[in-house]
Amino acid sequence: MAKTNKEIEYYRVLRNKMMVKAEILNVNWARYYANLLDLGGVNNEQYLKNFFNDDNKRFNSDQLSTILLDLENVKNIEVIGQCQMQNEVLKVVKEIGVLSGEMEKQFDNKDEIETIEANRILPKARNLLVIVEKLVFRLEETKARG
Repeated sequence: MAKTNKEIEYYRVLRNKMMVKAEILNVNWARYYANLLDLGGVNNEQYLKNFFNDDNKRFNSDQLSTILLDLENVKNIEVIGQCQMQNEVLKVVKEIGVLSGEMEKQFDNKDEIETIEANRILPKARNLLVIVEKLVFRLEETKARG
């Protein structure tokens, strides 16, 4: 049975949180979670990604619990200083440029975005989201520590 729209949205949010956590740890998100879940096989990273790409694949309750516990246990979020903040903002601007360049390459003169165009742009947009969310986490940690 295919995932409901609500489940699809949940998996999208879950993947984004997993990517942010991996970015904080400075590791590849798919490799990190494939190893955490002990997914075997030659291409366990792609196997993990298929949970998000295939509407018929779902994590079992143990796998989901492991992921959620890992995400809940986000440690070592560093406070951010002014110079680091400026560098992070420059990373955001760079990613906006990458996204903008990809959009320029992919888009045609039609207003609607076709599936193939979205598929090529989505990874760039996700990278931007991960960097911005990491920046927000660090800024919130700085605020919390006063």
